[in-house]
Amino acid sequence: MDFPTPRREWAEPELLMVTTTRPEPGLVLVKAQGEVDLLTSPVLAAELDRILLGPLPANLAVDLDEVTFISSSGLRVLIELYRHSEERGIKTRLVGVSPPVRRVLSISGLDSVLTSGDMCVEPTVG
Repeated sequence: MDFPTPRREWAEPELLMVTTTRPEPGLVLVKAQGEVDLLTSPVLAAELDRILLGPLPANLAVDLDEVTFISSSGLRVLIELYRHSEERGIKTRLVGVSPPVRRVLSISGLDSVLTSGDMCVEPTVG
């Protein structure tokens, strides 16, 4: 299913925006902007679930460049994404990881876990 315009979901109280686009065939790009925490992580999880339960893309990129904060709830969403992507054979990447998110991934040790297999944490360009 192609989205002619970006799909946008806002969490209450508008601390997280999730935008999904299909910039090229076989690629879905999910961009998160704001904070991913206990309150807002269900919005990101729901969008990722929607993608994983629909027609499967060959590639899924999650852009975290504009994520200013991520809690353990947000990390859980990324771990679940990793697990479900592997099960479904989808090449999934975290792209544009912001410094605050990169720090939490590093402190938690998930940077090494999420860089194994098809999930790859790519540095922010710029």
